Amino acid sequence: MILSPRSLSYATKCVESLFANAAENLEVCFMTDSAADKDALADVIGPLPNPKAHSWHIVDDSEAEVRANEQWASLPNLRTFRRGHPCWRKVTDPLLFSYQSEEMVILDPDLYFRIDSPSSKLQRPVFG
Repeated sequence: MILSPRSLSYATKCVESLFANAAENLEVCFMTDSAADKDALADVIGPLPNPKAHSWHIVDDSEAEVRANEQWASLPNLRTFRRGHPCWRKVTDPLLFSYQSEEMVILDPDLYFRIDSPSSKLQRPVFG
């Protein structure tokens, strides 16, 4: 999930509902811009209820930059694209923190996950 501390007023609902309603165990990578943003996110996400003990961590742009330089050493145009506009990192950076053999889902922080009823098998996102 790519977010900044400015989105925490609504993103916390997304994270809470994701942690509570995910049908499978998750490894969530939160991506943000700076070390200060990383600390601010950790201060809010850390205390959130996580009843299924999903694993999560937060990375900032400096960590993504190191990975980009390592993983894309032979791809200078991709590294240049990544640095072109901050929004373009939403396309490139998730690749840096995912596994080739694993499924990856990129979430916008204004998603909200709920279960329609206690007996429901499906979980539908509600766009807010």
